[in-house]
Amino acid sequence: MTDQTSDTLSEDELDTIAEDIPGMIALREAAHEAERTAWFADVGGPVTASLKSTAQTYLDGLGFPHTDIALVQTWEEAAGLAENPELDSLHWEAEESIRASLLDDVLSHMSEEGLTIGLNYLSAKTSPSIKSATEDLGALWDVEDEALLTAATGAAVHAVHLFALSNVAECEDTHPAKTKFRLFKAGRWPISITGNTFNLF
Repeated sequence: MTDQTSDTLSEDELDTIAEDIPGMIALREAAHEAERTAWFADVGGPVTASLKSTAQTYLDGLGFPHTDIALVQTWEEAAGLAENPELDSLHWEAEESIRASLLDDVLSHMSEEGLTIGLNYLSAKTSPSIKSATEDLGALWDVEDEALLTAATGAAVHAVHLFALSNVAECEDTHPAKTKFRLFKAGRWPISITGNTFNLF
């Protein structure tokens, strides 16, 4: 553990996670990746071949291989999609199933208490910077919709959470938790799947 991690955790917590060090290292690495991410820096930009490949790998892993990728170009359009009550629930059910599966795998690597401590550390290290980046972009783009900015922040935090769990579970790079994080890492926001359309901002 580094001094940076020790400064965040109490001595009792460090004793508790003594047997969970490999998992904690994987969580810390995920936190560092998140800290190096330029959140939403390229939203609305063109879909490059590399980005399309990552998006397709994500869709394949999620169980939606025949879904078309649609470019969302404005925050106004993003708001309509993020707040649409008719979003495809199958998409969210698939991600929830992946999260549950990851948790099962992670708890074979770490104790439940150690995981709780590690995820609290992850949140403390990443959530404020994501929120700050979203607020800065909102100011830059004159976005006054607080609900939209909150939704964007929440989506990014959730992606980091899944990515961290996939790190602990030692998943392949093609796992949807990792490919979705790479979409955020590219400065984008994978908003939702509606019907046969994947909405990528």
